Amino acid sequence: MSVASAVYDSTCLVCDWVNNTIRRMWLRVQRSRQIAANYTIYEAMKRTDKDAGYYLSRMNERTNKYYEIEMSKTKRITWPWDNKFDLDD
Repeated sequence: MSVASAVYDSTCLVCDWVNNTIRRMWLRVQRSRQIAANYTIYEAMKRTDKDAGYYLSRMNERTNKYYEIEMSKTKRITWPWDNKFDLDD
């Protein structure tokens, strides 16, 4: 492995880590906004519908499921120095 390829691999790994961290933070912000919007809808519905609490829980379950899937699409970064090789024993 040349020095140039080692630097390039490390740099790309850092960029990937930053990208994934920012994406996860953004997904968390979006999720919390959606949960807040669900609650606003619940507040409007509870005046006319006695089952509004049920619908709120359904909306929150769907929101959580959607964002759980989106979060699983972001890959976890493993740093090269965290990998254990057979030679390290």
